[in-house]
Amino acid sequence: TTSYKYKTEYSQDTLEMKNGSGTAVVVDDVLATGGTLNDTNELAQKAGYDVIGNLVLVDLQFVPRVKDFDLNVNSVIKYKD
Repeated sequence: TTSYKYKTEYSQDTLEMKNGSGTAVVVDDVLATGGTLNDTNELAQKAGYDVIGNLVLVDLQFVPRVKDFDLNVNSVIKYKD
């Protein structure tokens, strides 16, 4: 596996992913600041995957994104305020 340590606004965490190849879509429940989604994309690329998309159930668009957030994210629900 490949590990990736990262900090959120309230904790330190580690993501792990099985090494592999091919394409992947990153799926998450909620997009707030985008930090975890950014880090998961980076981890997937380090583990050997080509990330072709990002999908979240809920996009909290009123929450400021982390610096350098530039992912194209599809969502089921969007909250603007």
